[in-house]
Amino acid sequence: MPKVSEKTTVIGIDPDCESSGIAYITNNVATCEVLPFPELIDKLLSFKGEDVKIFIEGGWLISANWHIKKGHNRSQAGAIGNAVGRNHETGRKICEMLDHYSMQYFVRKPLIKRWQGQDGKITHKELVEYLDSGGVALLKKRTNQEERDALLLAFVLSDFEYRI
Repeated sequence: MPKVSEKTTVIGIDPDCESSGIAYITNNVATCEVLPFPELIDKLLSFKGEDVKIFIEGGWLISANWHIKKGHNRSQAGAIGNAVGRNHETGRKICEMLDHYSMQYFVRKPLIKRWQGQDGKITHKELVEYLDSGGVALLKKRTNQEERDALLLAFVLSDFEYRI
């Protein structure tokens, strides 16, 4: 299980066009929230100059990223494609802003969905148990899917070493 260094803050970001999930793990304590783009950038800038690892979920790295289900008509397929594209562009803009402010980050493919929640997504209960197994405490009693995805990304990749 990953173990987070007490001197490093690990940040995971699940980009979304409305509000992105962002999670922080510091001193083996995890926090998470959902922020609109401008506030997300402000939050990231508050970590500038600190020992931080930033991981961004890059759904655009998957070449066959289709979210269409059997029975969807053209209108539904177009709406889904539009929403997915907007989310991907938000992730790219986050990267562009971090580049602009000379903050190092890593873009990672979405993690495999192998959990008990709908569509294989992780539930709050599973997340708490998984974090506990690695010695990380989550003080928040409820989380939404964006927060859970961001926190899972930060936790799973917390042992990743910068390779320059």
